[in-house]
Amino acid sequence: MIQPTISLCMIVKNEEKILERCLNHIYKHVDEIIIVDTGSTDKTIEIAKQFTNKVYYFKWRDDFSAARNFSISKATKGWILVLDADEFIDKPHQLKQFLFNTSESLFTFKKLNIFVEYEKVEDKEYLQNKLQKRTISYHERLFKNNESYWYQGIVHEQIFRNKCNISRIENIPNKIYHFKDSEKIAIKNEYYNYLGKKAIELGDTNCNLIINLLIYYADKDDFLSFNDFLNKHCTFKVEERMRKNTLKLINLLYTKNRFKEMSKINEILENSI
Repeated sequence: MIQPTISLCMIVKNEEKILERCLNHIYKHVDEIIIVDTGSTDKTIEIAKQFTNKVYYFKWRDDFSAARNFSISKATKGWILVLDADEFIDKPHQLKQFLFNTSESLFTFKKLNIFVEYEKVEDKEYLQNKLQKRTISYHERLFKNNESYWYQGIVHEQIFRNKCNISRIENIPNKIYHFKDSEKIAIKNEYYNYLGKKAIELGDTNCNLIINLLIYYADKDDFLSFNDFLNKHCTFKVEERMRKNTLKLINLLYTKNRFKEMSKINEILENSI
């Protein structure tokens, strides 16, 4: 049986603080690295070229899927692994052995989101303390090449096969640690929120966008916007692939004692089964 090969595909912009650390962690465990830069003005490209000669430029147009799809179009290996510059796979040396023993073609990672100051990430005690406050999400990041997998959605992008929704997605035992830059996170969240609302106004009302916007409003304790938005989109159905993130929203509402809102989301979830 042929050993699996992996293309790492990554889109980046101004990631000089973390990119080298990320690539050092993963480069020995993949066979190809594709870096797509969307307009860096720092040393990101210079760092990327230390690890690969496959560095491309993609003009940014407020569309994460467009950039993702451009990156995976450059992949030549049997499997595609999609990471961001601030993400690290737990036990990356196990990836190929796992793929060797599977008959599936698409995998979801459990992602631990940790808000950090990059200057302190080498401090184990600091990281351990931050890990106690991590949040969890689930993302499809590993799939077979040449199986018609493609991203859709300008933000909070999801993967589809032949442009169709996917009901069967397997979990992979490895986790992703997402080291979010504390200095940038507020700006990024505002931008994602802007893109999410823009996508919905353009007619993209998939539950992924809706759930992520509701999580955003709940995180900010902006329940006026939360309820206004939910009342406008209360007829959405929760897809199976979004069940875990919907449960995350329900748990968030519970911790904030927002039982009325929690009851509404529970009802939507139950009606979606």
